[in-house]
Amino acid sequence: MIYPSENLNGLIALIARIKTKKFSIETQYKFIKLAKIMEEELAIVNEQKYLLLDNYAEKDEKGMFIMLDDGGVKIKEEYLEECSKKINELNSRQITIPDISFSLDELEPLELTLEELFILEPLIK
Repeated sequence: MIYPSENLNGLIALIARIKTKKFSIETQYKFIKLAKIMEEELAIVNEQKYLLLDNYAEKDEKGMFIMLDDGGVKIKEEYLEECSKKINELNSRQITIPDISFSLDELEPLELTLEELFILEPLIK
């Protein structure tokens, strides 16, 4: 099954939100399997993002990234387009995961928001 990497953070946040709820053990097990896969993928994505920053970000005299007021990292002007392209490529990657799916009935007790349903939509059968 293919899952968009841009949803990694959202899926991990969703699992963190529901992990204290009581619901079907089978559904819990599916979420545990997903959480392990997504955490591994997120670690890889974060490592790749750090490498991009290391190559394209401006650094101060101590070698630390220069931060912007909005919390972002300042990218070297001459690399803005190239860095943006690479980040978009990274975010648009597709992750291959085991065939894990959910029915709407098993998701019902979780009281999901519409945003959370969008995140789970590729996994709903």
